[in-house]
Amino acid sequence: MQQPSMLSKRLFLATTVTVSAFAIGCQTRPAATSPTASQQASALQTEAILQPNQKTYIAYWQRINQDQDGRIIYDDILRARDQAERNRAWSATADASRDLPWWLQETKWVFRGPTNISGRTRTLLFDPNNSDSMLMGGVTGGLWKSTNQGVNWVEADPQLPALQVCSLQRDPSDDDIIYAGTGEGPLKYIMPDPTDGWISNYLFGGDGIFKSEDNGATWTQLNATAGWAAVAQIAVTNRNASGDQRIFIAGESIIGNYNGYLDLRNGIAWSEDGGASWTLPANVSVNSSGNGMDVALLETDGDQELVASVIDNSYKGSVFYSEDSGTTWTQSSIIDSGGGSSSFRLDVQRIRFATGPASLLDGGVVLAIAGKWQGDTWGGTVYLSMDSGQTFYQVSDDWEIDGCDYWKSAIWISPTPVDGNYVICGGGVDVMRTLVPAAQFDPDSPPTSSSWTWSSITNWQNYNPPDFNLPHADYHVITADPGFNGTDNKRVWFTTDAGLWTTADISTATTTTGWSRRGDDYATTQFFGLDAQLTTPYDSTGSINMMLSGGLQDNGTLMVNSNSSSSMTTNTNTSAIQAGWGDGVMVAIHPVKPKYVFGGYTDGDLWRSRDHAQDQTHDYLFFGPSMSGQNWVFPMVLDSDETDPKLLVGGTSLHVLDDPTESQVFVHDWIEIGSASDMEWTPNSPVSAIATNPKNPAEIWVGFNNGEVVATKNGLARPGDPDWPVNWLIAHSGTMPPGRCVTRIVFDPSKAVETAFQSPLYVATGGYGAGNVSRFQIDEGDQGWTDVTGSGDSALPSLPVIGLAVHPKEPAMIFAGTTLGLYRTIDGGATWSMFDESGPGPVNINGLHFATDAPKEVDGDMTRGDLSTILAVGTHGRGIWTIDTGLYFTLDFDRDCDVDIEDLLNVISAWGTPDGDVNGDDQTNITDLLYVIENWGIYCTQ
Repeated sequence: MQQPSMLSKRLFLATTVTVSAFAIGCQTRPAATSPTASQQASALQTEAILQPNQKTYIAYWQRINQDQDGRIIYDDILRARDQAERNRAWSATADASRDLPWWLQETKWVFRGPTNISGRTRTLLFDPNNSDSMLMGGVTGGLWKSTNQGVNWVEADPQLPALQVCSLQRDPSDDDIIYAGTGEGPLKYIMPDPTDGWISNYLFGGDGIFKSEDNGATWTQLNATAGWAAVAQIAVTNRNASGDQRIFIAGESIIGNYNGYLDLRNGIAWSEDGGASWTLPANVSVNSSGNGMDVALLETDGDQELVASVIDNSYKGSVFYSEDSGTTWTQSSIIDSGGGSSSFRLDVQRIRFATGPASLLDGGVVLAIAGKWQGDTWGGTVYLSMDSGQTFYQVSDDWEIDGCDYWKSAIWISPTPVDGNYVICGGGVDVMRTLVPAAQFDPDSPPTSSSWTWSSITNWQNYNPPDFNLPHADYHVITADPGFNGTDNKRVWFTTDAGLWTTADISTATTTTGWSRRGDDYATTQFFGLDAQLTTPYDSTGSINMMLSGGLQDNGTLMVNSNSSSSMTTNTNTSAIQAGWGDGVMVAIHPVKPKYVFGGYTDGDLWRSRDHAQDQTHDYLFFGPSMSGQNWVFPMVLDSDETDPKLLVGGTSLHVLDDPTESQVFVHDWIEIGSASDMEWTPNSPVSAIATNPKNPAEIWVGFNNGEVVATKNGLARPGDPDWPVNWLIAHSGTMPPGRCVTRIVFDPSKAVETAFQSPLYVATGGYGAGNVSRFQIDEGDQGWTDVTGSGDSALPSLPVIGLAVHPKEPAMIFAGTTLGLYRTIDGGATWSMFDESGPGPVNINGLHFATDAPKEVDGDMTRGDLSTILAVGTHGRGIWTIDTGLYFTLDFDRDCDVDIEDLLNVISAWGTPDGDVNGDDQTNITDLLYVIENWGIYCTQ
């Protein structure tokens, strides 16, 4: 990195108390070992077959998770999880002995929704004895149960420690036994690793397999699987005459040895002792380490036959079959149109299976769908086997099923004929259907790609608010209703990137009719960002209304207009309005004119709503080419100006829009105030975080993907001004983790001052390593940067920190949103505790903000409200949650930071009403009076 110019050094010396606080200069980073030529070639091949948006999405999570050398070592993830467990044990003891405010002892979380839109779902399992009962797993949202055919849902086991539930399977010999596999298998990006050839960058790694012996009521981990990153699919054989059975998994290859976990180098493993130990088949051969994508058991005539698919690190997809309960495996063959045979090994990203009913060719029918993206090709090809997976015939055109790839792919065949035809569906972006007479399943006269006619029965562009009855895009599971009989029950179920849909008649459903959404209360939406604005002035003893808006994975941008009771512990509205399409990103609600809401798409385009984001009527705030190279989720903030905040957006450069509420906005209205052409600006690294001083909007801080931080005191300079251009100062310090992505920069709102570089602030970084929250402060003898993550069992675990918030009244109280839940400190970072009792749980915390109070009038002008004490949390998998951290401060009714006689008189005057309640029971009585007396004294910091 270049050194700052002498001019910028002089400017900096003139405005700061001590130069050493910024520690201007370069960082020395450990050198990563260069990959071999073969590793580079394989990495390039991986790059070539991913869509551009897939690469950007993967890169976003990589940056959050990777260390300073650009690697994600799964051993480090497991160590961080162990630290989290030790921290939980420490917290349980320490918090019990500390004099905590009551809301920290008995947290009052409120789920804010949305309930009418769900998140990405890769697994669904019915109870064979009760067709109303089903289990469903959110990719990052946990395990859920419905007892009314998917209308309503509750968490199946709130204590389940791994929320990445991606596969479910029931023991065919005992309906009460269910296995849940965790970790999202398809979302893995291969990178060269200097120690072991390859390292897998799991985006949502799980923790092995969990087992239930009471039909899903409670779950325990299979210890031998602890640490397994991704169990893509599970198959369980019937018990033989001796009572023996085998459990099979298709999983992702794991490199490392922390806790001695299994290296699934070939992607398939089996256990015959209930999961206590596992065996790898000796003759599943792929060119390099394999990633198991699917394994299926055929209902053959008395035999235990299986098929499995494995994708190697060059994205060659192979299919294997076994005729001896999985002991040995043989590679399947593909028969071409001329009758020639070749091994089933294709350039694909994923292969999924559907097995035919036992009544069809003695159960030997297998359908496979192979999906890929390469060049301009994006789709799935369907293959048919009529001999239990030994040979396959192509029964669709190449890539005919729209949109199949590593992300989304599903195949299904009806368990019985419907009006004389077997119904077959393939799903990618949309679902295509073909009707096949039973006579066409003839090994002596196999079908060809022209034998079956496919037609679409869904169209993702018909997915519209407000009812969302027509299905969302991206299909992961297609399964028949347990009572499906082809006559009076033709119901089929589909899971997508937005939850669950069903059709009552699979043979007649069309792109516009025959569908209904299920999944109210299935709270699994995946937020990238969140903003919160009160629409009525904050009053902890009265009801409030609140706007909560955020961007999500594949569910656009949502607005939830939330209403609450006086105790702030009951929510009366959890339905969302969809204000934007596609993959939403950050959102900013104008603090003075809240009808203006700003959102964006992952391609860098921005939009503006003028009606509180109540519909999809937008103004597009186009950037043009200057926004290229931005992160998948790029930072977007409204600065701290009290009356006319400006919109700041970061791509490869920093841009500002001075009047974001102007009637028309053009490309030339955007001003570039920081770019790679500036000597102090970090070159070749996109902006990842932006913050402005709450007391001085000219002080702007910017963080980058490569871990660097810069700051300026003249961020309001504009072309033509005497102080143009904006001067940037390198602010990185040796106490911050070098090379890790800067995820958030947050000022301490209660101690901010107008003088530049005198206000304390915090910087959060990604990566599975120590020291991911640092504090900068020059005053009061605290010189420069300090690691505030603590030490020992009370430390903040070595997890990536994605969200960060400092309490607006109590500066020693800081909240850190990690990839494994929300943590808080009440002593300025000396000790940390996981803050999840009855809350969102161990989920990615991407959005973390104290809601801004409603705008107020000052001297006839409207100005922004203060920060309230309502903490809003946007999770990537469990929706939106809030907690009113101000309940503690309701003891101080007159807000003079002193609990005294005036507050005691307030309780007495409110006797018998909710207005003097301080303990959260919605009434004012002797308990509240005693609570004020017990807590006499100063309880907040001005």
